[in-house]
Amino acid sequence: MKIKKAAFNLKALIAIAIPVVVSTGEKEKIFEISNFKVFNKENQNYFSVDLINKSKGFLYGDFNVYQKQGSKKILVGAAIGVSSYIPKRQVSYALLEESTGQMLPSGNYELEFIEYSDMNREKGQTKLTSFTKQ
Repeated sequence: MKIKKAAFNLKALIAIAIPVVVSTGEKEKIFEISNFKVFNKENQNYFSVDLINKSKGFLYGDFNVYQKQGSKKILVGAAIGVSSYIPKRQVSYALLEESTGQMLPSGNYELEFIEYSDMNREKGQTKLTSFTKQ
């Protein structure tokens, strides 16, 4: 007996969906930064902060951490291209490599978040907060 036809049934075992968020027009970004702190963990210095998005849409920007010595500010950390779509996110990043293996000195630290409105730094906002390390 000869078989003249063949058939098969294909069932996908893995499905992948990639969400795409589309927004039109410029949206005012309403956000806060709070609970900023600098700390040492396992011989590495870090900063952490709560990034709170109170508006709809995508929040995107850069963090800079400065150690304040009188009127002088020294950059001790940065996180470039931080993003969030959720209402509240705690972010934590290592500070610059120069501080690895040594405790950060006591004193005043300032965190700057530069928001990129519609992916344009010039249209965005800058928010500051500070922390005093004992």
